[in-house]
Amino acid sequence: MPILWRYVLKNFLSTFFLCIISLILILLITKVQEIAYLVSLYFPWHTIAIFILYQIPYMLPIAISTSGLIASILLCYKLSENHGITTFCTCGVSIKTLITPILLTLSLLTIIHFIITAEVTPRCRLYTHNLIHKTITINPLIFMKRAGGATHGKCYIDMQMVRPRKEAKDLIIAVKNHFNNRLNLMIAKQCTVENQLMIGENVTFISNIAQNNPNLYDHLIIENQETMTASVTALASFMQQPTYSHNVKHLPLRNIFSIFADPMRTFNNIKEAKCELCHRFFPPCITFSSIFSGLFLGIYIGKSGKKTGIYWTIFLSLCTLLCMLITKSVQFSFYTVLLLYLFPIAIPVSISCWLYKKIAKGIV
Repeated sequence: MPILWRYVLKNFLSTFFLCIISLILILLITKVQEIAYLVSLYFPWHTIAIFILYQIPYMLPIAISTSGLIASILLCYKLSENHGITTFCTCGVSIKTLITPILLTLSLLTIIHFIITAEVTPRCRLYTHNLIHKTITINPLIFMKRAGGATHGKCYIDMQMVRPRKEAKDLIIAVKNHFNNRLNLMIAKQCTVENQLMIGENVTFISNIAQNNPNLYDHLIIENQETMTASVTALASFMQQPTYSHNVKHLPLRNIFSIFADPMRTFNNIKEAKCELCHRFFPPCITFSSIFSGLFLGIYIGKSGKKTGIYWTIFLSLCTLLCMLITKSVQFSFYTVLLLYLFPIAIPVSISCWLYKKIAKGIV
């Protein structure tokens, strides 16, 4: 590798990795509420650590794009302000040769970005769901703590946790009986989890038998048991609501392509698949265009000393972020999504080509 390439890549990559680590740490702060919620449910620490690791792929696309833009602008600004680019041009090194290692690195970053967006992130979303579901299934006390004091799907649960994940007291579970539209109540003085079994002490069941005559009261059934055991898996499966839907956002890329060949597909399935392909293919292209424009904006800011380049950088960054947030949060038609993604790609590339011509002619 030429010495010039090593010098350029060293300055670019050092800033890039410093920014990407800082941004991931900053973005992890946005997940503090979810992490604290898992801690309050007495999730094991290794489960919380794995949950945090699964969140990183969500943050990497934004971190890669922003870090690359900052690193490219700072590198070219430093070279321009110190007259490094003028010195290289005097020695016969063109701007194309100077930015070639950055463009090669940028191509590699775009491929990595695409792999993360298209394959890693959907799988991490699935793994996160399975991780939480498995933890709840192993220990339903966590689910009861999660649903404590509120109606949660099939039942109402209230209790006081004595030992995290092991023991609770004053357990109350109210379940609706869909056969007669009545409530069934279970009260346990103490409840423990041992060896995949939930053991209840001083358990009371209150149920009823509906009367055929609406003018009469129902027969009330009260059953008391000193000790009762139930399978942890069966109890958790009964209480756990299905919260995960296999839509296109959670599918690997090859499964999305298989939708177009499915004879049972509908118009909405095709529309969702096309929009999801846009969500996966265009963000890496936006990363490429952002970093590419950052190279020439950095040279322009360093050479001209004007604030116009800074304003252009802020404008392009806000437009890119706004377009990506809109496409993710609002349901649009396929062509609207396509247009919103093409805008933050076409504008930076056009500005970069215009600035390159001015820089090459020595106008800046």
